[in-house]
Amino acid sequence: MNNLTVSGRWLWPLAIANLLVIAMLSQFGAALKTLVSPHGILSFEFAGTLNSTQAILAAWDTPARTSAGLSLGLDYLFLVLYGLFLHLACLKMTAALPEDSSAGKGRVMAWMPVAAAALDFVENGALVGLLLGAHNETLPKVALYCASIKFGLVGVSISYLLVCGAALLLGSLKRYPG
Repeated sequence: MNNLTVSGRWLWPLAIANLLVIAMLSQFGAALKTLVSPHGILSFEFAGTLNSTQAILAAWDTPARTSAGLSLGLDYLFLVLYGLFLHLACLKMTAALPEDSSAGKGRVMAWMPVAAAALDFVENGALVGLLLGAHNETLPKVALYCASIKFGLVGVSISYLLVCGAALLLGSLKRYPG
């Protein structure tokens, strides 16, 4: 074990809370899937232009727009939950690595989901503005760029956890330069 100590007592409650919020987001998301937005809220996040976002909003009836608003509101809770869960999981994984492993890289990986959550916050603000009727060309671009980077950072964090977890599980983590 290296000198990075992290308590894992919050991981299970955070994992369960994340799953519950994902289930709720999925319920809200069902109403957002149309021909114009086949991937629901993701189509809205990645629309990229004012014309595309307006087409999506035009395809959503009042209940769908309400679902979109509820989904975005709930996503503010979700970004805290997944950001914290992945941050702590990366720290815990890094602490489980052999002492000669590169703990510094693990600490960097642990901050990626925090950065992703911050980008998600900005993205949600742009999407809420659009949902409320803002006609600003910049907002869809902000949402697109933030969403793209956010998903990349989360993907890298999850990949780190899977690769290190598999290596530890298989007992094959060898000495590597830090």
